[in-house]
Amino acid sequence: MVLPDEDDAVRSVWRFLKRLDVPSANVIPVSRGGHVVYAPDDFIGRVRVLQPNEYRRVTGLPKAAQAASLWAEGPEVALSLRHPFDLNAAFLVGASPASFRIGFHDPLAEPFFDFMLAPTSNLDTALAALERYLG
Repeated sequence: MVLPDEDDAVRSVWRFLKRLDVPSANVIPVSRGGHVVYAPDDFIGRVRVLQPNEYRRVTGLPKAAQAASLWAEGPEVALSLRHPFDLNAAFLVGASPASFRIGFHDPLAEPFFDFMLAPTSNLDTALAALERYLG
């Protein structure tokens, strides 16, 4: 799961995961922003923060080794919670071996995601819609 950059949005994601009751061992949160200010106890040490040197110079996409390490656990669902469209997040989700890939709708995102969320003015609204869909 690729986290949004904003701290308030990341907190919304933690609440969403708690409502879904997904074991933290089954989630690999990824931050592209270089830091995560808060993570619940279950996720401390589990958030993978991609550093600037882990991206390819020419394309700006994550290096193959970083992507492979994230995909090594064979995710069933890959989720990008970054909006507006972010090619790096779309790549990590869309090229993953996951059976189901989710992200926000954008014409550029169509090749990467199997299910797209309608962008809303607030992440909590989008996550509530996703929760209803998954239910």
